[in-house]
Amino acid sequence: MKAVIIGILVTVGIIGSFILIGNLASKDDATDPSSESDKVPPVAVNEDPNAIYTEHVRGNLESDVEFYEYLDFQCPFCGQYYPLIEQVFQEYGDRVKFVTRSYPITTAHPNALVAHRAAEAAGAQGKFFEMHDLLFERQQLWSNSDNPKEIMDQFATELELDMDRYNAVYNDPATLAFINAQAKGGADAGVTSTPTFALNRVILKQPPTSLVDFQELLDEALAEQAPAQ
Repeated sequence: MKAVIIGILVTVGIIGSFILIGNLASKDDATDPSSESDKVPPVAVNEDPNAIYTEHVRGNLESDVEFYEYLDFQCPFCGQYYPLIEQVFQEYGDRVKFVTRSYPITTAHPNALVAHRAAEAAGAQGKFFEMHDLLFERQQLWSNSDNPKEIMDQFATELELDMDRYNAVYNDPATLAFINAQAKGGADAGVTSTPTFALNRVILKQPPTSLVDFQELLDEALAEQAPAQ
């Protein structure tokens, strides 16, 4: 089990509205949970075992409690949240469905898109979360690099990926389209900054900032889903 940092207190939302890939639309107001149009898109896992582009879901895939994270790999706040999210996953992975989605804010983080493409390229070989972990654990190594792709290629080699296939997926326009679509789905629902969390598709207006916050949030959601005695 990885060592984790507890007691992290991070304030989310200080990043304003940014222009995303393809000038994605953004909203300034928090979502209204009563409106279906303001909920993040539902999980759409591709059942095709050969599919390259599909949702990145882990944990209890049968759970009715779904926890979503919209992240930017270069975002320092996402990097600070990373060990806390991993700790939450270790505790609730057997009871909660965890969904990870891309939301690169390229105007603030010029290397973010490179990282997201690298993660998808690794994901095509079943190692999205392994690349996800390396990108956050070594964020300082590539974040301000003039050649982040070269560093991520080293990560891919470390993960023992087929480099020809990795580079083919990285350079495939469909990879960019998939990332762009995930970001647009978030933006349409009201995501404006990273990390943004949603529970059962409803964006959290006051994001958890500690392990206790996450425990209270998920315990309550699980209790509501528990069958009546």
